[in-house]
Amino acid sequence: MTAAGPPLPDDRAGRSRGYGPFRHAAVTRERVAALVDTWRADGHAATPAGLWRLFAAADRLASAAAWLVVHMTYARRVDLSGAALPAADFEASPEGHTGGSLNTVPAFVGYLLANALSGATRSWLMEQGHCVAAIEAVDALTGDVSAAQAGRYDRSETGLSHLVADFYSYAIGADGRPAVPLGSPAGPHLSHTRPEPLLGVLRRIDDGPCRTAALGYLSRGGTFDVAGMLFANRCTWAHAVAAAARVAGWPPETLLDAAEADAVAGRSGPQALLHPDKDYEC
Repeated sequence: MTAAGPPLPDDRAGRSRGYGPFRHAAVTRERVAALVDTWRADGHAATPAGLWRLFAAADRLASAAAWLVVHMTYARRVDLSGAALPAADFEASPEGHTGGSLNTVPAFVGYLLANALSGATRSWLMEQGHCVAAIEAVDALTGDVSAAQAGRYDRSETGLSHLVADFYSYAIGADGRPAVPLGSPAGPHLSHTRPEPLLGVLRRIDDGPCRTAALGYLSRGGTFDVAGMLFANRCTWAHAVAAAARVAGWPPETLLDAAEADAVAGRSGPQALLHPDKDYEC
């Protein structure tokens, strides 16, 4: 990867060559050409050149992100000049789900391309949460970073080196919280035992109560049925949803209706959380 490159190709022939590790099969080239023709006919672009530049830009973004993902696993910094890194700049114990992340890179870039082509932002879901390196890499390269990450991760050699060094760093600050703004995503965790030991096991990825929630057995309701035990120990599906909302910064009512929110808050019984077609015995 270098800091700058030639202008983006603005025709089919230029984009069809692909870029870096990405090459396009004949069927892909034909489908993209047909899509460009359709969008031009529908009035989405005055000329096809702009569309071809978007496809070419996606190739280059995916190539750069794949390069960065590999560095996040194996290196401690990047060198935008293209010079070989010395041995001291490689991780002694590489960590990361590199293969899955490399597969996720073109998928996420394709999602961004679809948004750019249509002018509409879609919702998305990634089942392979351990492949978050792909998302972090693309976000850093496009500038789509969180407020906490702004100013630390950008497209400069320093910014990308910060990203690489922070990945799997496990650094803890004096306040006991992660010292770098790159860590586990916010999320609730469910346990069949007490939640405290679960948080102990997860300490290295525990971002504190504002970002991490643990639900588990609270030593309540020993004679209840399954549904009663879940409710008494605040471990129902609705409690998990409410915990997810809280660490995401949303009020529970964003995801729960009024009756469900009242039950979770303890203002009513569990009836609103029970579904007649669900067998809670196990």
